Amino acid sequence: MKRRPQTARKEKRSTRNRAKVDSNGQRDRGSSIHGLRHPKTELESAIQRYVDLYDFAPIAYVSFDRAGRVEEANLAATELLSEPRDLLIGRPFAFYVANLDSLLQHLLYCRTSQQQVQTELLLRSRKGEQIPALLLSTPITSTARNGALLYQTAIIDLRERKTHERVLTEQARLLDLSNDAIIVRDAEDRVTYWNQGAEKIYGYTREEALGKVIYDLLKTEHPEARSKIYQKLLRDNRWEGELVHSRRDGKRLTMFS
Repeated sequence: MKRRPQTARKEKRSTRNRAKVDSNGQRDRGSSIHGLRHPKTELESAIQRYVDLYDFAPIAYVSFDRAGRVEEANLAATELLSEPRDLLIGRPFAFYVANLDSLLQHLLYCRTSQQQVQTELLLRSRKGEQIPALLLSTPITSTARNGALLYQTAIIDLRERKTHERVLTEQARLLDLSNDAIIVRDAEDRVTYWNQGAEKIYGYTREEALGKVIYDLLKTEHPEARSKIYQKLLRDNRWEGELVHSRRDGKRLTMFS
């Protein structure tokens, strides 16, 4: 009679052990959530990826409010403007603009448009360097600013493009100094460049020649069919021969091309 309580205790322990074994004889690990990803964790990860993409983008980005005060800035913007982020954020963007009227007009267009606004202006870095730039501003709702309306702005550095434009302008100026007729045409034989030498030789101004089909303008007489000339151009990347052109006054000229 005294052994029965012990048997009951053994059965109780056995019952607890059986609760951990399933019908296949495998232990039941329960419904642990350790293997599941919490939705909040996924959202935070997605936000962090966006922040990283924004912060380490090669293009400078700032976000400013309706008054033009900087609320956000990535690393490229701090480098372009030579200003630490803690000093850049909270400061009026006008502090970095050489021409204030251009920025005020840009802000006005931002406030009155729901689309992207583009403005080319001259920036001034903290070091005093002037930087030609293009602002591309798009209205966004900032989750980090309690739904405030901001204008996320890409700042495109135009210094390299401006340098290329100056080089091309100088090259065009040098071509204009030539006494020879220098004519450039596109794939449809329309004039895209007409220098001063061509004006003197043919009597047509640049404005009159640009966009015209060259052989119609000069009433060109070819030594062979144009189709054959084009075939040689495609094959050899060049063609040489004599062409007969007509000046504006009707005089015929034999030219070597």
